Amino acid sequence: MAREWQLIFIGIPIIFLIEMLFATWSWQKLRSLNRQRWGKPLACVFISCFILSHSMSIWADANFYRPITMQRANLPLSYPMTARKFLERHGFINQSEYEQRLMSEGNPAAQSITYPLAPLDYSKDESSYNLLMIVVDGLGNEDVAKLPSLQQFADNNLSFSQHYSAGINNETALFGLFYGISPSYLDSVLSSRKNSALFDALNYRHYQLALFSTNGFKSPLFTQAVLADYSLPTSRSEDNDTTINSWRSWLLKNKQSTPWFSFLQINGDKHTSASQAQLNSQLETIFTTLKESNILDNTVVVVTSNYHQNNDKQDSQWLISKDTFNLSQSQVPLVIHWPNVTPQKLDKLTSHQDIMTTLMQHVLGVISPADNYSQGEDLFANTRNHPWIFTGDNETLVVFLQDNTLMIDKHGRYALFDKSGKEIQSAKPDLRLLLQVLAEQKRFIER
Repeated sequence: MAREWQLIFIGIPIIFLIEMLFATWSWQKLRSLNRQRWGKPLACVFISCFILSHSMSIWADANFYRPITMQRANLPLSYPMTARKFLERHGFINQSEYEQRLMSEGNPAAQSITYPLAPLDYSKDESSYNLLMIVVDGLGNEDVAKLPSLQQFADNNLSFSQHYSAGINNETALFGLFYGISPSYLDSVLSSRKNSALFDALNYRHYQLALFSTNGFKSPLFTQAVLADYSLPTSRSEDNDTTINSWRSWLLKNKQSTPWFSFLQINGDKHTSASQAQLNSQLETIFTTLKESNILDNTVVVVTSNYHQNNDKQDSQWLISKDTFNLSQSQVPLVIHWPNVTPQKLDKLTSHQDIMTTLMQHVLGVISPADNYSQGEDLFANTRNHPWIFTGDNETLVVFLQDNTLMIDKHGRYALFDKSGKEIQSAKPDLRLLLQVLAEQKRFIER
């Protein structure tokens, strides 16, 4: 950093010198320049460049030509035209097809990223633990006590009481879980179809993959990124019982000696007492199957959620009202069964990105620095390197602290909220902390 500042201080006097030389030359040539007719030719050149640049931007936006569209981030004072409404009105693009492509391929203006920052290095030791990841959609921290089977599993294993999801919808939450980086990179990953570093490590270690989901893996995150290199069956939604039975059948029939990775995603509908009892029974089936198959001695089991769905509040929005932050939807359970680790309840800040980092280091034997492939930290570390975790999307940056939450929108407006989600009036963020977060957030952007 010091060297960069030195180069800046050296460069500024050179720029001033060039300006002075140009000003002196212009003054000496003023009379001869006045006799020249430069006005109209220069105006024509500038007008032509203006029209051409905006025309190129319109074409690139309509055709998802990213070498042009991604330049918006490099030119912050430029507002290139897109003219989508005009093109839709005159039949040049189909609105539904464009929106579908936008969902599957990400924002055309998404910046290019380098992920991971360097090739992964692995230890020579072979991985021996199986890995089971269970995601219960819509489950919040407060729901654990209402599900006796999950509560018992949490009491007998590692339970993290201040765990935050990576996002407030299914796509962004699972992105943080599989990629270990901020969901603000989601569009960049979709556009470039980058593999997850977690799945790269699983393939390197020759893990069997067995993936089960009630939604059939039909979201762009799976079809365009995580599972883009795999042949997927026709996507179809199933109920919890069918999905769990398929997973259970695979597990009981699996006799291969190589380690496996299984992902099981089920619906966490608990809006009525009957659906809550049914969900508890389904979780009980999963935990009983694990015990009866005698695999817990060599299997790491991670139980978490994508985000907390609460009918009383506005889901998938950061704010409930102008001055109230929707904190509970980001607070989800995290319970981990780790062989030979003493059960305990931990109350330090943790995030979905931390899960990916921990599995890479302690299960898959990745010895590369975690900063190369993740923005998370080791769950087993006594303290965090940073006293904060952050998430967000293209519109908003959210920083979770021990005692409050900071939110910054795309226009740079900020607000600080207390533990209950109420805005702290006239509060100002710690500038040093904010600069650290912003530097960390942009670390994977291609330079």
